[in-house]
Amino acid sequence: HILQSSAFSNVLYGRASQDYQAGSLRDQWSYFPMNSMLFRSVALVPFKDTFWSTTTQPGNIWGPSCQETNPQLQALLAALSSGPVGPSDKVQHINATLLMQTSRADGLLLRPDR
Repeated sequence: HILQSSAFSNVLYGRASQDYQAGSLRDQWSYFPMNSMLFRSVALVPFKDTFWSTTTQPGNIWGPSCQETNPQLQALLAALSSGPVGPSDKVQHINATLLMQTSRADGLLLRPDR
């Protein structure tokens, strides 16, 4: 699918991380660096999967014991990936202060130079 995307000029981004699940011990990151290099080699911008910007999300499908232990790290990695920053919080449980730290006041996402 990644090489196929080079045939389409409207494909700009690709998710380079594993699926996100707050509180999971599943390794979300081991593939991200290598996938990011592959994506960049075919002119795709890599991004990480969505994340919770708060520690808890009441009423989530995984139950009350499911928590995001480090929403700040999730936000930082989303911004450093250079792709979209995708919070998956319920609307009433978004940490807007944290999410706004990933962009300028006009909404432009902060990104590393390279």
